[in-house]
Amino acid sequence: MVFTSLNFMIFFPVVVGIYFMLPNRFRWLHLLVASYYFYMSWKPVYALLLFFSTLTFYLAALGVEKFRNKGIWEKLFFFSGIAVNLGMLFAFKYYNFFEEQARALGINYGIDLHLPALDVLLPMGISFYTFQGISYLVDVYRRQLTAEHHFGLMLLYKAYFPLLVAGPIERGIHFIPQLRKVLLSDNAHRIRFEYERVVSGLRLMLLGFFKKIVLADNFAMIVQPVYAAPDEFSGTSALVATLAFAFQIFFDFSAYTDIARGVSRVLGFEMIENFNRPYFATSIPDFWRRWHISLSSWFSRLSLCAARRQPCRHVAMVPEPVDRLHSLRILARRELDLPRVGGSARPLLFPDLRTVSARRMGRCTYRALAVPESLPRYSHHDYVRDGFLGVGCIPG
Repeated sequence: MVFTSLNFMIFFPVVVGIYFMLPNRFRWLHLLVASYYFYMSWKPVYALLLFFSTLTFYLAALGVEKFRNKGIWEKLFFFSGIAVNLGMLFAFKYYNFFEEQARALGINYGIDLHLPALDVLLPMGISFYTFQGISYLVDVYRRQLTAEHHFGLMLLYKAYFPLLVAGPIERGIHFIPQLRKVLLSDNAHRIRFEYERVVSGLRLMLLGFFKKIVLADNFAMIVQPVYAAPDEFSGTSALVATLAFAFQIFFDFSAYTDIARGVSRVLGFEMIENFNRPYFATSIPDFWRRWHISLSSWFSRLSLCAARRQPCRHVAMVPEPVDRLHSLRILARRELDLPRVGGSARPLLFPDLRTVSARRMGRCTYRALAVPESLPRYSHHDYVRDGFLGVGCIPG
């Protein structure tokens, strides 16, 4: 099932209608069943793969938390959870590519490699739910998030149907607290059918449908004939098709993100914005700060402490981490007009900011900063909560 199908046009109002009629204690189960039905409508057997992936991340996070500071056991659970899921991703998505390349390379050297090929259909959304699970496990390992003990909520976090098709990749530190607040609170605090919020979500969905059906699909009509038979078209046609493809892929990706965010807003959840006018970027780094923000920030977060042996334990006092590596640099240069910071670990003076902790790690200075309430929300995709900006890295 995809968002632009007739099946989804029936599925969505039914799910939302039942959701708002149910008592709060049953809503998480309703969304979980709806999410697995959404996924199984494509190929039922692959729901077992999604369940197994969730189970491995769930147990790995519990193991990391139980054996905290136990050295090898903590790392064993952490790396085992990641290895199992990356292994499944490689097997289903990349194995056949590497098998073909290995066979071609062997032929060049006179070696006949007989590697078995996997004749399987690529599981829908396997990259997104794998990356989302890795992000959750990394946050638990770094003590930025406690392991989720409610297995049903963990299943919903991994299978939540608006995010299964094309993301965005929601961090556990951002999404799981919303799930607990919205779905596990008593009936007196449950999310109700609020006209303004629901209309806002439906408008965002409508924008997504417009991007996909009116814009992306029509750009595809220009691209496909040229890319299917490039020898039959002139260089000008190829150039026009390439430009059209740039807009097609943007409207395609951002459409699904808008629909996912709109559905979530109707249900009472807020997802991060995934695209921020990327073609208005002024440089390549600026482009990647605007394009598929959740994916680029996912890679940034994993590289934040990649060269270190210990998680970011010295910033435990900070309630939430910064979402991207660029955040402190953006804050310093654009909002407070501060100079570039070098790699020194000496204390730095930030106007209107109080340095809570600072520690030199390798080539970066990591800081936890308390942000005054008067500071504007300088970046729509960074998580700024409760007057705090979390851990960041300013390269030397």
